[in-house]
Amino acid sequence: MEGIQEKATLKASYKEAFRLADQAVKEDEKDNWIEAKRLYERAAESVLHVLQLETDDPKLNVLLQKRQEYLDRAAELALLNYQDDIESKDAASATAQGTRREQNTPPDSSSPSSHHSSTLSASEVQVLKQSSYINGKIYLPWSERDGKEALMYRGIYTDDDGRLALSPQQRLHFSQWMRAGDTLGTVMMLPEHSTSIVQDVVTDCSVVASLSVSAAYERNFAKQLVTSCIFPQNAAAVPTYNPDGKYVVKLILNGVARQVVVDDFLPVDKKSNPLCAFSEDGSLWPSILEKAYLKVWGGYGFPGSNSGIDLHAMTGWIPENIFFKDPKLNQAHCFRRLQNGLHAGNALITLGTPSVLDDSVAQLGLVGGHAYSVLDACEVVGPGRKLVPTLIVRNPWRQAGTPNAQPVSNAQMTRSHSQLLKGKSNGVFSVPFADVCQNFETAHVNWDPRMWTHRYTLHASWPPLGPTKDVFNLGNNPQYSLEVDVDHERLAAVWILLTKHVTMTEENTDYITLHVYSGTNGEKVYYPDTPFVRGVYINNPHILIKFSSPVGCNKYTIVYDIKLSQHEKSVRALQYTFTVYAMSPFHVQKVPELCPHIQQFSGRWTEFTSGGSMNYPSFGQNPQYIMDISEPGSIVVLLEAPKQFAVNVKLLGGSDGSVMHSSGDYRKGFCYLKCDVLEGRYTIVPSTYAPNCIGSFLLSVQSSGAARTYIDTSRGSG
Repeated sequence: MEGIQEKATLKASYKEAFRLADQAVKEDEKDNWIEAKRLYERAAESVLHVLQLETDDPKLNVLLQKRQEYLDRAAELALLNYQDDIESKDAASATAQGTRREQNTPPDSSSPSSHHSSTLSASEVQVLKQSSYINGKIYLPWSERDGKEALMYRGIYTDDDGRLALSPQQRLHFSQWMRAGDTLGTVMMLPEHSTSIVQDVVTDCSVVASLSVSAAYERNFAKQLVTSCIFPQNAAAVPTYNPDGKYVVKLILNGVARQVVVDDFLPVDKKSNPLCAFSEDGSLWPSILEKAYLKVWGGYGFPGSNSGIDLHAMTGWIPENIFFKDPKLNQAHCFRRLQNGLHAGNALITLGTPSVLDDSVAQLGLVGGHAYSVLDACEVVGPGRKLVPTLIVRNPWRQAGTPNAQPVSNAQMTRSHSQLLKGKSNGVFSVPFADVCQNFETAHVNWDPRMWTHRYTLHASWPPLGPTKDVFNLGNNPQYSLEVDVDHERLAAVWILLTKHVTMTEENTDYITLHVYSGTNGEKVYYPDTPFVRGVYINNPHILIKFSSPVGCNKYTIVYDIKLSQHEKSVRALQYTFTVYAMSPFHVQKVPELCPHIQQFSGRWTEFTSGGSMNYPSFGQNPQYIMDISEPGSIVVLLEAPKQFAVNVKLLGGSDGSVMHSSGDYRKGFCYLKCDVLEGRYTIVPSTYAPNCIGSFLLSVQSSGAARTYIDTSRGSG
């Protein structure tokens, strides 16, 4: 009898799954993308239920394929809906402001937004689609209609993706999964006190520090920030308790806002105490938001990253890393920036300690590799009645045993740092800023993007190009032309944020940066040499470059660089998002390819054809290439060679075969020349500085118009 019932249940599940899929296809064919997306998602959920019942292996494979098809189409429709939202906002913006290319009045950033200000291109849609899969799960781009999704479920909701993996510390104390309402209560939000969010047995200290500073912001400025990304919400846009237990959370992931769906089951111990971040005031939102964020990155065992990354995902605010050991750091200026940012409501700040602490630092009670919230920055009266720049800091570990004190008044804060650390007050203590710079490693600061009057975002991919010597040649790196028009009488600040898309939780071994070159007329840069702003390589998915543009119309070239192994460069495509923020109007675009016609030659200097430079009579023995130009235009000639060779390339022409253009001084490993040419025949000569340098080279000849290039076999042979 039981077997008959199981077969009936399986049959009904099949029927429901394919009924939903059939409805999805019909709505899709009618271009009703919103409803079609919802139905494809429901069909995928139903197929997952069938998978739990089916035992036949061939059918299981078909079901897995069908579920993936439904998820893929849902992702495509989500991007189409997302683009519709962008176009609707742009139309309103264009009517009010007369521009679609950039936003003169930034959108409200009290909740996460993608800051995208232009219609997505086909390539951008593809990038965002590929980046929708994180740790094997799909996170669709957010549509303004997704907030209602949490209320479209009836019955107790359980996440189709299953329970989150627990950390080893949690497993030691774990008893069961309990609904949030049964362990914490049914209040989603109370007037939050920033020190009431605590962390017991999970390792995501950066996440809890992020929640703490966000709660402090919402309390101090009486406006929503992270809580605005949790749905369902009431008429006042405040998140509310859902009796069915389904919550949809809006997070910035891989360049755009995306939806993360969770249930409200939380891990608890034998006494029903939550084994996750929670608010001692009884509000549910910290536990729900933490669960959604950790779901993306693999579960409660996520070791934490840094709060700059976490807060960017939760708020969309611009992450900046300040390294206290930077010899160029001006402590007084840095403190003033942080203090002004905090007091104006423009900055969220956390601190990070080094993984390994010196004995002197450990004696202060600090924890290695840990994140601390910064609740305030102030000046207190110190010895000799001098004002001492001071940060009010909080440790989110409730049971850490770290000495700390709650500063109550300036009189109390005039005590020495060691005296302050003797007290106990919910992990809050004060640290003179000089001690912060000495004992902490990094400040992670997230800045409100509403400070900027102009911004623009684009999404792109760096395809695998095979081994490239970008130590010598940046020509294959993604490059962007930036033109800033400063029409007032002072410098205009420009910030550029690069976000590398991450699709797997793993150790980040990619060290990325941006370089800014001036005096380039916005054209392609080949030599690394001396940039106007040289970025620092860090293994962080976000890199921020800042500079000031002088009065007038200024053109720059922005170069994305990354340190990978040569193997990784040949097999991995890297998706990224690129955002420019400025206080003056600007225009940004990918550096155009002015010479699209390309011919490449693999050559070799041999004992007979390595003639050296023109300093040697054997120069004429070098390999020579004939180039016939049929119409005036531009050419670029690139020469790549072994890094130990100093190389040069020359363009010969005229009746006497004289040197018309040269790459300049001999350079190790790579050189290029760029020039305008008339119709006619030219000779290209690649050479090493000294003769008898035996080795291979790669010659690339690029032209704006049609050109024919071939090796001159009557002279030097490559």
